[in-house]
Amino acid sequence: MSLDFEDRFGLGPGDLRRLLETALSRGGDFAEVFLEYRTHGFILMEDDIVKETSESVDLGLGVRVCQGEKTGYGFTNDLSPEKGLAAALSAAAVADSPGPIRVFGRRIDRSPLDVYPVGEPAHRADLKAKIDFVRDAYAACLAAGPAVKKAKASLQDQVQYLVVANSEGRLAADARPLVKLTCVAVAEKGSVREYGFSGGGGRVGLEYFRDTLTPRAIGAESAREALLLLDARPAPAGEMPVVLSPGHAGVLIHEAVGHLVEADFNRKKTSVL
Repeated sequence: MSLDFEDRFGLGPGDLRRLLETALSRGGDFAEVFLEYRTHGFILMEDDIVKETSESVDLGLGVRVCQGEKTGYGFTNDLSPEKGLAAALSAAAVADSPGPIRVFGRRIDRSPLDVYPVGEPAHRADLKAKIDFVRDAYAACLAAGPAVKKAKASLQDQVQYLVVANSEGRLAADARPLVKLTCVAVAEKGSVREYGFSGGGGRVGLEYFRDTLTPRAIGAESAREALLLLDARPAPAGEMPVVLSPGHAGVLIHEAVGHLVEADFNRKKTSVL
């Protein structure tokens, strides 16, 4: 994934420096600029037709300024120099004591890391190719047996380009791909109706659905789960021992205790602890 933020946002290091200088023009202690460009695609197949396709773009620039315990924030979805500087001035209003501006050394370190290498980025793929993946999952689900009465398959993909620059001279850029293919099956036997679900994806390209987890496997698994549940017995009621893996036990402790000991909640005296 390309991290060339100057082409993506039309802003270079000099532009970011001017934004940060403006943000600190009223005497803030720290400032940062956050840039985001995100595209999102969605395909849904149901009732034997491609029922929905959509594409959207989110774009914006945010500026944050801190002075002591105060924080100011400005935002715009217009990346023109005038609108960006206006957002920086809005964030700067939190401070009221103009002083020396310390921002951005001459050297800017850019990390060349390619964190999410993908062979075929989903956001660049042809719409027909992505619809074919959805059709394959849908067809495999219905082919599992006559008891499968309905299927719903969908594919979502997005890519998020981020840039963060701050007044301490740090600049970081990242490109985050994401794709997910899912299928829901509805099976019936007499008066019993059950649902099955399966899916896969991640920060990968479309090659994932050819080499690792195929759409047909996703569709077949959703049907298998629904058919299995048709003959499932109700779980017994009452207290019984439960064995949790370390990961799941950690999540429970985090939710039950972890949030209560977070510093911001305790500083504001909103935590029960």
